[in-house]
Amino acid sequence: MKLTNRQKWLRTIVWLKKMFPPQRSITATSCKTEKEVLETAELIGGSSGLGIKNKLDCHIKIEILLREWARFISCLGDGHEEDHPDDWGLAYAKIYRTFIEWEYGRPGTLEDSNVI
Repeated sequence: MKLTNRQKWLRTIVWLKKMFPPQRSITATSCKTEKEVLETAELIGGSSGLGIKNKLDCHIKIEILLREWARFISCLGDGHEEDHPDDWGLAYAKIYRTFIEWEYGRPGTLEDSNVI
């Protein structure tokens, strides 16, 4: 079954939340913005928001999502750091490697769970 770009996007968000749960809730969305990535600091209830420009190619949006997710699960989730230290690099490498192996779900994973 060939997945649509929207299905890939939504499955990736569900997968990230399951495989790499952040310390606080993250709302990720594809939105109208001039910037490539639009972050909102803390939302009501201590959650964070992440918006990625909706006019980007799906694969680019997902690459950005993986990169930014690594920021949230490493020490950079508070938005106070600009550089990417070792903690971020390790988190991003682990997410990216696992994402490549996942391939949007295989038998016995999200592909069969009717999540999306």
